[in-house]
Amino acid sequence: SLPSPDRQICVADAFPVCPNTKAPSGRSESNCPCIDRKSIKIGGVLHGTTADTQWEILFAQARQAADDMGVELILDRFDNQESDEILFTKMSAQILALCNEGVDGLFVSIPSVNLVSAIEECQRLGISVMSINSGSDISKSINLEHHIGQLEFSAGLRAGLRLVDSGMKRGYCLNNDPENAENQDRCAGLKDSIRLSPGVIYGGEINVPLDNNDQLKVVEEFVAVGGNWDGISLLLCSPSLTDAALSLQERHPNVLLSVFDPTDPVKEVIGSRILFAVDRDFYLEGYLPVWLLATYAATGEKLATSFVETGPRFVEEAPSKAQQTCEANLYAVCDEYFELNQLTKVRPAGLALCAIVLLASIFFAGWVLSHRRTSVVRKSQPFFLVMICVGVFVAGATIIPMSIDDSIASIEGSSKACMSVPWCFSLGFTFVFVALYSKLKRINRVLAGAKRFQKLTVSVMDVCKPLLLLLTLNVIFLTVWTIFDPMHYERFRLCGSGDLSSVGVCVVGDSSVSVAMLSSIVVINFLSILLANWEAWKARNVATEYSESKYIGILMLVFLELMLLGIPVIFLANENPTASYLLKAVIVFVFCVSILSLIFIPKMVSKDSGSPP
Repeated sequence: SLPSPDRQICVADAFPVCPNTKAPSGRSESNCPCIDRKSIKIGGVLHGTTADTQWEILFAQARQAADDMGVELILDRFDNQESDEILFTKMSAQILALCNEGVDGLFVSIPSVNLVSAIEECQRLGISVMSINSGSDISKSINLEHHIGQLEFSAGLRAGLRLVDSGMKRGYCLNNDPENAENQDRCAGLKDSIRLSPGVIYGGEINVPLDNNDQLKVVEEFVAVGGNWDGISLLLCSPSLTDAALSLQERHPNVLLSVFDPTDPVKEVIGSRILFAVDRDFYLEGYLPVWLLATYAATGEKLATSFVETGPRFVEEAPSKAQQTCEANLYAVCDEYFELNQLTKVRPAGLALCAIVLLASIFFAGWVLSHRRTSVVRKSQPFFLVMICVGVFVAGATIIPMSIDDSIASIEGSSKACMSVPWCFSLGFTFVFVALYSKLKRINRVLAGAKRFQKLTVSVMDVCKPLLLLLTLNVIFLTVWTIFDPMHYERFRLCGSGDLSSVGVCVVGDSSVSVAMLSSIVVINFLSILLANWEAWKARNVATEYSESKYIGILMLVFLELMLLGIPVIFLANENPTASYLLKAVIVFVFCVSILSLIFIPKMVSKDSGSPP
């Protein structure tokens, strides 16, 4: 049957994980409720006790998977028990306790059929159960979700075939735990490999006692052959048999040795005294069950295959120092915390620059209004001057949204702040530019009229025409940009030189629309600056009293240099948010302060001294 409409929506939106509520694009809200993985509880019951050091990696990776997936993991490790029966009884009790408590998924190792009744009870409760490491046949018989591990019969078979290729003529399987189904499968696999190899004899399965002092004697009595043991091979089901096997090798130098599940001391003699070892990936056996169960609990999706094989992996030489270090550290993962490169430390500096600009704009606007009847202000037209102050105020306020990132706002809030930056700066620039351009135009028109003995003035309407034209174009481009492909805030993780870090940046957009709109805004404003620079050049020799053509010309050059030098440098520093923020804040500050200083300070000095600026 087809999946439900709700499920189809969640599949299309990739099952967002809380706190993320976005669709895969990262821009729009997902119609699928986010999954709160913190509420998912996974349980584990394994027979690897605290005395089994080879299980350290498996337990460590199970916990790592829980951290990576953000789920709760209940995985207690048993101490070494007096007997297997006691261990299996405790495992059964723990399985029942977890299932009655209400876990969302359970993974177990099954070294004995004694655990089956407890596992079946969990299945009756509707809990998803999978097995790892041991018990593949039992897992299949009771229809568990998956078995993650090494198929022991296959591993024994492949190990036997390798021994045949190495010269084995008679093979024996050394088993220190005859009741263990895992060991039984390994010996059966060796036997089958010999059956497939003409001329090779299967000597049998040797049940070796746990006491190391008796192991040597038992094996020699079973083999019942003297000499160098040419062509005789011993496949050890456990690394605990290695010491006895190496002692046998000292007496019978030509015996071929191989071993399952090598420990670190055993790995040191692989390739020299031991032909090869049969290893498995404990990393995967620990990590995968938690990952799979958490994914199934969250999405209902699972693998189609019943068996996920993690071995055999044949080790033919001692591991490198780098490999030994990784294993000793249990394949440790870098801490989840990494450098976020947020603006927390540099934000006060940027906001301080912003405050200076805003207060200065208000101050100069107030000065213009309070001295509007004086000659120096009237000749510069107060309307123009206040308009400049308004434009500088809006442009300077650009630093405020620039100061917002995910350290003080949500991703959505940071995205809105990103889009506010071009709005503030473009509109502020438009007001400032039109006022300055109109003043230059006035100077040149007055000069031209004087040559023709005409008296000309520049009215408010003369300012409004270029203002409306430039403002309309900027607003159109910004509106299209905002509606169809707005800027948004994204955080990217960077990895380099062994250190993990991430950067949060404003991304222009996801399509060519944003690039086209940004390019259009830059082009029309750049052309406007070039036009204003031409007007400033024409007015370069004007020396009329109270004329600010010289200062406006300097400002036009400052604007041009900021665009030509500032924009490329900003792009180069974009991967360093703190440096990029300070650079952009300084550019905005220089832009605004240059305008206020060159337009108003000469007028204030002129008013006090009575001389022209």
